[in-house]
Amino acid sequence: MLDYLAQLARHGRIDPLEFYVSEAHRAVYVENAKVACTAIKAAMFPAQFAQSAGQDAFHEDLRAGAFHRLPANASDYFVFTFVRHPLARLQSCYRDKVRGEGAAGAASGESRSILHRRFHRSIFAAWGGVDIRDDKLPFDRFAKAVSSIPDRISDRHFASQIRMVEAVENAADHFVGRMERLEDDWEQVRARTGLPALVRANRTRSGHDQTAPDAATLRLISRRYARDFAALGYER
Repeated sequence: MLDYLAQLARHGRIDPLEFYVSEAHRAVYVENAKVACTAIKAAMFPAQFAQSAGQDAFHEDLRAGAFHRLPANASDYFVFTFVRHPLARLQSCYRDKVRGEGAAGAASGESRSILHRRFHRSIFAAWGGVDIRDDKLPFDRFAKAVSSIPDRISDRHFASQIRMVEAVENAADHFVGRMERLEDDWEQVRARTGLPALVRANRTRSGHDQTAPDAATLRLISRRYARDFAALGYER
């Protein structure tokens, strides 16, 4: 819990931006969780991915070398991120981090959800009035809780995406791809950097019967991610 509070004091949020630099490809990836981030980092750092003890370990190992801002020596590198429709991203977060349907779930022997940590449990209880450990928590109730949690104390898996986009667009040479056209947009990244093709990882099952929101929930999500919808051009 103290680590989160330290990040909040230093960066103004508990989960600051992370810039991943590939010197070999002169590329910088600004991570956006729940938007193919495992596959993208595996393409950027294939040796570490191959040697890791699992997805959780891979992310933690790389995080030790991540930057919270663009390093000066990478100022002329190609900087990119990927975004996703806010509703689809939140549904993916719910299926993976609440229901445990991701590839890195209990069957793999890895920790099922970062949201089960005491800090996040207390945030969801205090701001949203829910027990985030309840794997039968309905999506509508989860979305309502998320809508009440300010971005500065939101975990990266459901925090707004606008901050990643703004960070990328500050770079002279930049690109913002979309999850909805991942293969085509990744080819643009490859053409600029020489990075390898993506190997998709940590997929979640569709689960639309469990995550289809009602009209009231759609309005909450629209307000919660108003800046994302406006800046990214997604229909509400």
